[in-house]
Amino acid sequence: MRLRLCCVLLSAVLVARAQTLGNNPHATGVEGTYELVSQETRLTKPQKSVIMRKSPDWSGLLQFHDGYYAWVLMKKTRPTYFESNQPEDLGFEATAGTYEAGDHSILLKSEYALHPFEVEISITMTYAIQGDMLTIIRTMTPGVEDIREGTIKTVLRRLR
Repeated sequence: MRLRLCCVLLSAVLVARAQTLGNNPHATGVEGTYELVSQETRLTKPQKSVIMRKSPDWSGLLQFHDGYYAWVLMKKTRPTYFESNQPEDLGFEATAGTYEAGDHSILLKSEYALHPFEVEISITMTYAIQGDMLTIIRTMTPGVEDIREGTIKTVLRRLR
């Protein structure tokens, strides 16, 4: 319930902003609202690991509308007290901003994020649509803010 409320509020802000700025000519067939099916992170650096997120343990929404996106992921069971400074330990991720989609790639430009290091960054990912399923793959290369190398494959189902 909290996840949907958070996504609805964030989406309302983005939709209102999009209406004031006009239509984005970069909007394409990815437009819509999607729910998380699974997310698999395969790291090769700094150490090899595989992290799986899927229902019923995780839920999430990704919305594309008029050149804007909102992405929210949440672990359904989270502790009420956080001892760590690691963002992963919150069990919650949220970003929003603009997007541009091509034939098989999508560029997300974050303007809003839960974690400060995720604000004002651009991420290019490949995507494929099969029926109601959207698969997005991010290839990570080590950088200053994020030293990880590997891929994140996210599978989402379009909501009707």
